Amino acid sequence: MLTGCKNCYGHATDPPHELHTLSDQPCTTLTGTSCDACRSIITIEAEILDAQAALLRLIERHRTAREEMNMSHSSIHQRIPPEILSSIFRFCIPNNMEDNMLQHLSTPRRVETCMPYILGSVCRTWRSIAWSTPRLWNQVYLRFNSEKNALQSELLEKWLSRTGDLPLRIYADCIVKHSRQRTYRQRTSKEEIPQMDIISRYSSRWEDLYLCLPAECLDSLHAHSGTPLLRTLLLRPCVDYKNVKWQMPHTTPRNLFLDLRYMYDAQILHLGHYSFNVDWDMITELHIETNMPIMIEFAMNAENLRSLEITNPSSYIEPDTTGDDAPYPHDPLRFEEPLLSHSNIQQFKYRCLSNHPNHFMTFDFPAAVKVHIDITNAPIDEPSGIAKLISSLGHSPCLTWLTLNIGMYADGDIDLVHILHAAPSLEFLTLNYIHHSNLEFNLPKQLRNTAVANPNQFLPKLREISCTLGLKTIHWTDLLMVFGRLEEINDPGRRPLTSVVYVVSNRSSNLRDEDIGPSPNEVRTMTPYLRSLKTANLHLEARLDSNKNLLPWALIEQVESMAS
Repeated sequence: MLTGCKNCYGHATDPPHELHTLSDQPCTTLTGTSCDACRSIITIEAEILDAQAALLRLIERHRTAREEMNMSHSSIHQRIPPEILSSIFRFCIPNNMEDNMLQHLSTPRRVETCMPYILGSVCRTWRSIAWSTPRLWNQVYLRFNSEKNALQSELLEKWLSRTGDLPLRIYADCIVKHSRQRTYRQRTSKEEIPQMDIISRYSSRWEDLYLCLPAECLDSLHAHSGTPLLRTLLLRPCVDYKNVKWQMPHTTPRNLFLDLRYMYDAQILHLGHYSFNVDWDMITELHIETNMPIMIEFAMNAENLRSLEITNPSSYIEPDTTGDDAPYPHDPLRFEEPLLSHSNIQQFKYRCLSNHPNHFMTFDFPAAVKVHIDITNAPIDEPSGIAKLISSLGHSPCLTWLTLNIGMYADGDIDLVHILHAAPSLEFLTLNYIHHSNLEFNLPKQLRNTAVANPNQFLPKLREISCTLGLKTIHWTDLLMVFGRLEEINDPGRRPLTSVVYVVSNRSSNLRDEDIGPSPNEVRTMTPYLRSLKTANLHLEARLDSNKNLLPWALIEQVESMAS
């Protein structure tokens, strides 16, 4: 049997012990004392403890002396008044974290979501200032993790306790892997989600809510104190919303921005039919992606709506309408786009992603001031599409700003002048005409021929134009005389056009940038006209999308400099 002392290996040790039964206690010899090795170990361990205690005392003294030195010989940033540092800290907080959620990008970086803690980790002074500056904490980003509910809840409580009485911007995210969706959903459906309970207690201070959550999380979100400050609500599902039973409070605030762009029609319809309790009369701004007449009806019933953005989806797949779980009944009008009609909408943005000519929505907004139409995928050259566009513009007598993106399916049959005749009230026009090298750009010629007032003047109130063109559509003489003929530039009856900017796309050409521009003969023709524009304080710019200038302004300035 192996026996002995763990320090002296059993020399002069009695009685013998089995090795696996030995403890860390010193051995006992026949004389009743410990062996030399054990006594030495005891002495050394005591000295180590004394040394460690002395080291800790020295470290504490060093920390105290360092703080006193910093207070006596502080650098300039440590002598900045606390209120100034607090203001500087606020510039460290990002104000666009929603972009990550809206654009399907990655989760915000830790430096963006935890900036108050990063500032507070620098020194005691900074920590005190950061902890007492509510504006560092009223923007909250929370990524749900069911395995860390307790820790997240504790941190969330402390975070929100530092917000004072400020309105809250809350970003709630939950990226659930498909392999774990069922486990997560079963767990969250059987027990409370403490983070949502904490957020719910602050409903009276909600200002912006960006929610990318499964339905189970929304079930736990309540607004017992109402939502008097809420102005933005974005819902983007990370799993199906079919069974959600979430209700907005009846005290929906006025001027609410409701963003449903990232929800499918079936998901929105379930919310509308079952428990999505929104007072549509209080919504003033709405973003939605749909081609369902019933959802258009919801939007048009929002009497106080001022801003509307609608995206017409690219896919038109008929739903499965059989069985009890059918998302909505078969609707024979699904492929017939409804007329959008509203008397109070002032801003309207419409994107048609479908390439079917009958899927262009017609709108009637008599109060509309700004309209943005994106038909880059729509074959608008079809007669029915052009008729819808002309009719829509004609029903907007107050239209002042128009942005028009013409699509890749267009050909030479589009008469832009014919379309714009329907909007005589226009003052600011933006055209994106990039990919359409076969289209004849007849707008400059029409503007040149109608520059001076006449009974049938074209766009008589136009002030500014911005155009993006294909290289093959450029006729330098027409582009140059967009303000009118040379003798008409100073005519008091000329339309109030003061600024024209052309951006020329060279993407579909094999030419180098330095080979693009007016010829020498064209430059000689253009020079007197450009000088007159400069004298009249009119702005004309033509440049490539690479930002290279295409007009000979530099040559004119050089000649004038030499002449003077």
